[in-house]
Amino acid sequence: MKNRLFTVESIIRNINYNKDKRLNKYGKGPFCKFKIPDNINRAAVYIIKVNGKVKYVGECEDLSHRFNSGYGQISPRNCFIGGQPTNCKINSNILKEIKKGAKVQLYFYETEERFLLEKELINKYKPEWNGTSGKVVRKSKRVKKNKYNT
Repeated sequence: MKNRLFTVESIIRNINYNKDKRLNKYGKGPFCKFKIPDNINRAAVYIIKVNGKVKYVGECEDLSHRFNSGYGQISPRNCFIGGQPTNCKINSNILKEIKKGAKVQLYFYETEERFLLEKELINKYKPEWNGTSGKVVRKSKRVKKNKYNT
């Protein structure tokens, strides 16, 4: 299956389930394997759109790593409680949309203010794949001017 951004290499239906651990909400799959170019090693806010609609907003320190080692290749440990359910959710949702023939697009904006921008975009678009409203943003304390520090 091909999409403008994602090339789905394989569908992974079965994760070797550990009988002693419970799957997280998104751990059952199915999952796919995909990647984006390896040279987008920038801190950024990114948006995943499906057929022009914002479905997910996130932030990262390294966009290529986030997609190629996180969303694009599901590690079995992330399927269990205590893993990273967001990776499973995003991967599975991308697979579902591509199988339906949807146009999946990835946009990113390089910024060091990624936590603040992520929160603003989530609040603006309210994407259905986001489970939270973004990271907690702490504003820096401003020093009040006085006769000693003006």
